Amino acid sequence: MKNEILISIIIPVYNVERYLHSCLNSLISKNMKSVEIILVDDGSSDSSGDICDKYDNKYDFVRVKHISNQGVSYARNLGLKMARGKWISWVDSDDTVCPGFIDIIKKLVQIEKIDVFKFGYQVLDLNTNFKMSQKSFNPKSLSSETKEMAMYDLASVKYGNYLWCRLFKKKLFNNLEFPVGNNCEDAFLMIEILNNAQNFALYDELLYYHFSRPNSVTHNSDKTKLMLQSKDWFESNIRLTNKLKEYGFQKAYEKSESSILDIAYFLARDIDFRGYPDVGIYAKADEILNNYKKYIDPTTSKKRIIQFFLRSKCRFFYDYIYRLSGKV
Repeated sequence: MKNEILISIIIPVYNVERYLHSCLNSLISKNMKSVEIILVDDGSSDSSGDICDKYDNKYDFVRVKHISNQGVSYARNLGLKMARGKWISWVDSDDTVCPGFIDIIKKLVQIEKIDVFKFGYQVLDLNTNFKMSQKSFNPKSLSSETKEMAMYDLASVKYGNYLWCRLFKKKLFNNLEFPVGNNCEDAFLMIEILNNAQNFALYDELLYYHFSRPNSVTHNSDKTKLMLQSKDWFESNIRLTNKLKEYGFQKAYEKSESSILDIAYFLARDIDFRGYPDVGIYAKADEILNNYKKYIDPTTSKKRIIQFFLRSKCRFFYDYIYRLSGKV
């Protein structure tokens, strides 16, 4: 590739033969100059690796690396090492982007003094009928954000810790690595990535479509694996909360604490009543629930507060109500 690379789009790939064509086809546009797509095939046992090679052979802006299965964090770290762009975009291999995505992000990265862009996305079920509309760059949809706002969104439901709804300067990842073996690698590392940045912007347009599918990491049917993943999610969010406090982002810290309370509630409930194994998180979740007043904030619903109170102070009654209704 002769032209200078401006944006590296990194896509970890693992057993997604049903979705990979759609993902890659949604990214490829008429003008891929200054853009590279990096596919890291993490030891796929289906035809995903072959699909990667077909795109690599067809397009000079596609680069492929095949490795033995070592997990998504290892694949992300390798993708970063391979990346030649000044900017990094992350795309999940079973997701798609809107038509016009490449042209829009190429416009965004030309804006001076911004380190991280955040943009809109939609979560869809695989069976959902939807139509993607062509998008073009709209400067009126762009607004600046403070670092405090960006940090607060890490604990929000809307944007969370997701890599794929953000565009990053590559230098933000210097001396950072995603934790190999952790299933919530983005939640674990995002606080450090954003703390390395100074200037933030929101592009308030729908650019990304994230598909919720039954066999993904977050929808695993194996109870032990699911609880191990939940353990990573729980611990990553506790780490995020501690880091927000350490870095002095008070409002984000309080919001993150409240999120931990909800995570602890659902984890403990699943272990108590649904036969999920305890993989070393129950004691910590139980401790948090027994001290729920420390974690609630003004946005906590009255119903949830009642649930926390009953579990903490009236455990027998709470267990009885739950088994009776299944809705506590």
